[in-house]
Amino acid sequence: MLKDWHLVERIESTSAYEDNSVVMYPRIFTDLFLLPLQSTNVKEKLSNGMFSQVIIYSPDGLTHGYYARLLIVILTTQVRKNTCNEFRLEKSISALYKRCTGRNMGGGSQAILESVLEKIYTLSVYQHENIKAKFAGLDIRKSLLITEHLCIKKNNEKMTDVVFKPSDSFKNLVQVGGAHPIDMRALQFFRANRTVFALDLYIYLTRKAVHLKTSSKLLNWELLKSIFPNIAHLKACIFKQRIKCALMLVKLVYLELNAEVIDNKGLLIKKSQPHVKWINRNNL
Repeated sequence: MLKDWHLVERIESTSAYEDNSVVMYPRIFTDLFLLPLQSTNVKEKLSNGMFSQVIIYSPDGLTHGYYARLLIVILTTQVRKNTCNEFRLEKSISALYKRCTGRNMGGGSQAILESVLEKIYTLSVYQHENIKAKFAGLDIRKSLLITEHLCIKKNNEKMTDVVFKPSDSFKNLVQVGGAHPIDMRALQFFRANRTVFALDLYIYLTRKAVHLKTSSKLLNWELLKSIFPNIAHLKACIFKQRIKCALMLVKLVYLELNAEVIDNKGLLIKKSQPHVKWINRNNL
């Protein structure tokens, strides 16, 4: 049985703007590279972009899972809403957790969320040709993608304040149209049902299905593996089933989506209405 079904009902009955659940997700984490789905000790990941190869790096290991994606959503939205050079995200880790998930924090969640946040704060991106020659001598702290300043204040080992200073590159990426609006309630629904891949597929389709240059586009199975490399290693039958199951969940929350899986071909996407329409780009 699916959990948090009330979120699906709420999405059907109330717009994201009315529920104050409009958030933003940066294009760089949709097209250029995807964060890992599961825990990993890997510190870097190579992605083949359209024009070049890119490496994403974090000195403590790459962040992963739904917490990483939810936190990136919050950081992106905060930058979109504010012109400040530095601001406080939340007053406590429990408040940040509830903002991410819509739930009160349970035991063990504090350490996990703090670890994920710290890894996000140290994410770096490099062109492949540059990192090959200079990697050993690079000062990672000078090339951070998301923030130039990490400050997590604590009192008796409990997080009491999270200060966020976005880097110039992240501000430009978000504010110059490099992010698109989505519904936080949908992300929380996927998180409640432990389906990180459905979250990735939702983010991908909320942009791709809206901005198709033709009336429809067929993504064959091989192309889907290159788009979603996190599950490309699975056997063909399991890979196809993961796509089908994730699409079913996505269509529960994104009613305007016109897409279907064709068994012997792939994923057919037809031009669709946006899940969250732009109303005022300067005021979410």
